[in-house]
Amino acid sequence: RPKESLADGRRFGWTVPVTVGYRRKVGHHTLPSRSTRGCGDVLSWRSVFSVPCLSAAIEGDGGRAMTTFGGISARLILMFSLLVAICLVYLNMGSTELGYARVFNALLRQGDWTDNLIVWEMRMPRMVLSLLLGSSLAVSGVLLQGLSRNDLASPSTVGVNAGAGLGIMIALVMAPVFSLKQPWLMPVAAVGGALLLTLLVFSLAYRHGTVLPSRLLLVGIAISYGASAAMLLLSLRMDFVTHNRVVSWMSGSLSSGDWRTLLWLAPSCLCFSLLALSFARS
Repeated sequence: RPKESLADGRRFGWTVPVTVGYRRKVGHHTLPSRSTRGCGDVLSWRSVFSVPCLSAAIEGDGGRAMTTFGGISARLILMFSLLVAICLVYLNMGSTELGYARVFNALLRQGDWTDNLIVWEMRMPRMVLSLLLGSSLAVSGVLLQGLSRNDLASPSTVGVNAGAGLGIMIALVMAPVFSLKQPWLMPVAAVGGALLLTLLVFSLAYRHGTVLPSRLLLVGIAISYGASAAMLLLSLRMDFVTHNRVVSWMSGSLSSGDWRTLLWLAPSCLCFSLLALSFARS
């Protein structure tokens, strides 16, 4: 009961004075006398982490924290179960509906060779790729909202989407033949355009040593509309086939996903996710 004063606690007979270091760690908690027996009048670090003192802390705010942790664990288990169910439904869906019994046999490599081919070479790579990309986009969204301190920050509001599309269109207009022969140029142009436009938005929103959330949102929307206008202007110089290719590339598709794509995509996503996790407390 951190709200009660020391005098009130002494009147009820269960307030224990603590040292400054302990109070700075867990706050000015009033502990029951039966749970603090053996801790002494002034708690040291060794006595704080004794069994009676820890049991008293668990009965207070610690119990609420453990209850919250249990609720989070239950939600995580529920979400993971739903994810597994959705994956099983996806493996069964398609132009050729296998049935769940055949899907389970194919997962165990005990089905027909056509079922194994459909599950392991066509549907499984796309499913793993979608899970990998979805989790990476979630991590990037959390990073973007944390850096900008704005819950409304998204790739569309800070210029990431518009910058990526503008970079692709500039690459196709400036070097159309080279872009078609070298498929790696498209992702490089998209990443470069997104980085340049995002840096422009953050530099314009930076004032007095900090990035103002409201200014970031307004500047990002304005820059995104400007980039969209430039994309519309560049699209007038493209032929029908090239324009359709740009539109389909910007929309995104997992139809060409295979295990070879995952071999170079999975390590990069995992490394950057772990790097983001290491800076989570900074």
